[in-house]
Amino acid sequence: MIQPNDLRIGNIIWDDVCNELHGNGLVKIKSLSETIAHYTSLIKSDFGKFNSGVAYINAKGVLITPEILENFGFKKWGRDDMPRTVSYELAGKIHIFPANSFCDFEGFGFLHYKLSNFENNKDESARFKFKYLHQLQNIYYLATSEELIYKNETND
Repeated sequence: MIQPNDLRIGNIIWDDVCNELHGNGLVKIKSLSETIAHYTSLIKSDFGKFNSGVAYINAKGVLITPEILENFGFKKWGRDDMPRTVSYELAGKIHIFPANSFCDFEGFGFLHYKLSNFENNKDESARFKFKYLHQLQNIYYLATSEELIYKNETND
């Protein structure tokens, strides 16, 4: 279950009904009400895009995996033979490290980013505990004022 205050328009979550009907449960939030997140399916099926809604009690977060990060344009960075050096980088300004490199929980949890508007122009970093895509989207937006773009999203 996802709490309504954890979501914002544009977040991507998982809906089992959309997955059953269209073979892919990734959905993009279009509007939020008190009890339901209204969405459009992210991937177009043979029947077109699926528009519906999911009650928050049935909404599921999308676990962050290397494949998910790559679908948002992140590139693997570091050496496989040195697991603590592995991260996922986006546009030279965001690095996400697997949590087991720095933290004691599952998922991804360390976001390193450069804030070019700081007078000293030094890298600034912050630690966040997150393991779901909608959490990463919200953190990324907070850090950059930009949206993460899913590169495989199909338009109508």
